[in-house]
Amino acid sequence: TVTDNRRSLALIASALLPLTAHAHANAGWAHGVLDGAAVFSGSIEYLLPVLAAALLPGRETPQAVRYGVYVVVAGMLAGMVAGYAVSDAIVVALLAQVYLAFLGAIVLLDLRLPARIVALFRFLTGGLVGLAYGLSPFGDPLSEPALALGLMAGAASLFLLAGFIVARFRTGWQRIAIRVAGSWIVAIAVIFIAYLATQFR
Repeated sequence: TVTDNRRSLALIASALLPLTAHAHANAGWAHGVLDGAAVFSGSIEYLLPVLAAALLPGRETPQAVRYGVYVVVAGMLAGMVAGYAVSDAIVVALLAQVYLAFLGAIVLLDLRLPARIVALFRFLTGGLVGLAYGLSPFGDPLSEPALALGLMAGAASLFLLAGFIVARFRTGWQRIAIRVAGSWIVAIAVIFIAYLATQFR
């Protein structure tokens, strides 16, 4: 419902408020947040996994969507921290695309999963996205916290939008459209896997 959607956005805003309080006093910091959101929206390697996680079949309720967005963001934070201990970006990218193909196949096959399994997959998705970001040249969350916050805000926004669509349209042609989206996710992931595999030659 509209009320649920507004409540969800308010919850996300309240969760991010402590990190964005300085934006009013520092225009450069606010600009960094916007840049981070732009990085997310313009990077298919970040955007597609979050979309696939939101489309996962399971307990599709507004409450589950609100819970899921926190799980994904928590995974992203964990992945960014893990980036300090990992150095091989190509291996991480390849692993992320294999995992993306796996998620896309679940969406395509419309496999209804227990809530705990869905939550685990969403956390792993956030972790891989955060790890990939942490290994990028500008991905240090300590030196560029505004960019990291913007990335997480972009992920949260996409997850909420896609998640509420899934929660609203559970049957009929809308469900078929979601499964078609899963097939496209698998296809794109396979193309990326083939490209990344050539980097090992």
